[in-house]
Amino acid sequence: MACTTQSALDYVKSARVHLVRELNNLSVVVENLYQQRVFSDEEVKEIQAERHDYDKTRRILDSVTKKGEAACYKFLRIIDVTRKRTLGRTSLVPETKSSASTEAKKFDLHIWISCFSFKDDTQMDINYLQGSRPCHRYQENLKSKAQKISNEFWKANKIQFDRNNKPDLSYAALVLDTQGSVSPSKIKKLKNKKSKMSRPKKLRTYIPEDSPDISPSDLLKTDKNILLVGKPGIGKTALTHEMLKLWAERDNKELDYMFYFDMRETSHIMMAKSLEDLLFSVISEPDEGKEEVLQDIKKNSDNITSLVQSLS
Repeated sequence: MACTTQSALDYVKSARVHLVRELNNLSVVVENLYQQRVFSDEEVKEIQAERHDYDKTRRILDSVTKKGEAACYKFLRIIDVTRKRTLGRTSLVPETKSSASTEAKKFDLHIWISCFSFKDDTQMDINYLQGSRPCHRYQENLKSKAQKISNEFWKANKIQFDRNNKPDLSYAALVLDTQGSVSPSKIKKLKNKKSKMSRPKKLRTYIPEDSPDISPSDLLKTDKNILLVGKPGIGKTALTHEMLKLWAERDNKELDYMFYFDMRETSHIMMAKSLEDLLFSVISEPDEGKEEVLQDIKKNSDNITSLVQSLS
């Protein structure tokens, strides 16, 4: 999508006013510039000493542009690789206002970075951090805990898959019904009487008419709230733990979080009085940078998956 032949230095200078106003997660930018040896320890300390993000961004841009073309190129590469966090969300709703006062808001940094002509140096982005070190460390802790929970579940249910003691297992297709759109599954629904029905009868109303192939890994890629329903013993809990296992084993560059809540442990959950209590006291507490991790979770809710195991 590259569409410019400007030098990296000129490209950074041309968007300075927009970068100063809209650049996010400055710690990610600074940490990666430090890892790429653009910034020294002293420069990092000077940037961190600034009280406001506006001043931090100005100092970052001043330092990068003074160092010349190579530093600006590395800066642009970092922005390109980490754009989901450093540039925020893309605009989903087009601008409708035509007044001159909204002209500045129409500058899209996502389009801007996409138009820069990068070299064929894909190896450069392998070690780039998507978040601060405390955030990555917290992700590692969550994955370790998810792996432990999943392993304990499969060990406890190992007898179910013993060849010498294999029970008569039945399976049902996993169907994702997207509410408000035409779905091939077309779940059968009842209207007013549904709420008055017994649980077994309610579950029968969700028998799929069509069953497209959907795997646990597919569910991890969805960006919607999912309610998993089915008869007792059909494998809802197994599917949940398989998703935990897949996420824990997934080796990707993106910084994301998964939180598993077992509603059978309601005493701990009900005691939580804030988001911080719910995540850090009930699930897992960061080893360092608690406030930084909490802010990253709040600002990047799109990168969070919550699995809630019901009482049944």
